[in-house]
Amino acid sequence: MPSAGRMEADRILGKLLTLVEEKAEAERTNRVMVRMAERSWLADDREELYARLRAAETAGAVALEWGRNDSRHLITRVVLTDAAALYRLIARTPKAQIAAAAVADLRARLPKLPAGMEPLLLTLMDNWGRGRPYLGLDVGNLLVAERCLLAVAILVDGRLDGLDLRTFSRRATGDSKFVECHQGKIADLLRRVEEFPEEMDSEEVLAGHGIARYPQPCLLAGPVSFRGQPLPAKPYIGIAPDMVAGLGVVGTPPWILTIENLASFNRQVREVPGEGIILYTGGFPSNATLDCLLALARAVPCPVYHWGDIDAGGIKIAYRIEHALAAVGRRLFLHRMDADLARRSGKLTAGKPVFRIDIEGSVVANLATFLAGPEAYLLEQEELDPVTPAL
Repeated sequence: MPSAGRMEADRILGKLLTLVEEKAEAERTNRVMVRMAERSWLADDREELYARLRAAETAGAVALEWGRNDSRHLITRVVLTDAAALYRLIARTPKAQIAAAAVADLRARLPKLPAGMEPLLLTLMDNWGRGRPYLGLDVGNLLVAERCLLAVAILVDGRLDGLDLRTFSRRATGDSKFVECHQGKIADLLRRVEEFPEEMDSEEVLAGHGIARYPQPCLLAGPVSFRGQPLPAKPYIGIAPDMVAGLGVVGTPPWILTIENLASFNRQVREVPGEGIILYTGGFPSNATLDCLLALARAVPCPVYHWGDIDAGGIKIAYRIEHALAAVGRRLFLHRMDADLARRSGKLTAGKPVFRIDIEGSVVANLATFLAGPEAYLLEQEELDPVTPAL
């Protein structure tokens, strides 16, 4: 076992390198040094301590500063002169090198990174290179980091949006309980890539992609039926997801309207007369909600509208609905969602890109361009009174 003196010398030399690693590149201008603690040593331990430090000085890794007068035989400071030489001397791998290798390993195992994730990986590597965890992820547990980043990449890509929490976790990470156990880390990482209101907790962040613990009932109002029997849908009724297959329409309603927010849904079904069908999306629509909408859209050829917030989240919700309808040959129309209305009633903000739009001639394309412009306006739909949809 090494002597106390040798162990203290290695602690001091290691501390010098830790101080270097903890600083960003731009901060490494002042000299890095460690003051020697005032301590009484046994003669053999002091000899071992000083011998190790002198060897580091001989190797060009450090400079030793000695005391004055009666203390001139004592080392007072150890100053780093060549970090690379010191790494070699004590056989330590730089944390920046470990971090770079770890992130390279993650890149190799992750799919093609969606836009916005590259800066996240660079920030992760910078923190790991300075010996710091980042948003709960540590270089010492690459499996957790890999699965968290994999979940984020799939959420940003959107290809598993709308699944229940356990199914999403199994398909994204191979472990049905992983996302539930690491929900906070995943939500924090996702916040670095996408815009979410500060007050949203981790469950609400995931729900922004339709990922929730249990499928919620589909709330709808209007002339609907179940297995041929009319339902009492005034002011509205809740349909369990497994009832969607038996859902139908009574008569020929003039329109279908999906609504993003619960307050606006409640006002619409209570305050606006009409024979149309109104469906609450529950924020970002789950697969069950989309199945409900598609069942209604197949049953009647009337136009389908959507009313939601004019912001990044609202545009993503509208686009998800449009994408689902396009798959069955139906168009989506926007209701009370246009740039002029946002300018009149909304709040001015700095524009940011929303996301990539794959549908040619998408109904949300103009709004997405507007929100990415130099003068964008955000508008929450609760600011507006409900009205009947009209082309």
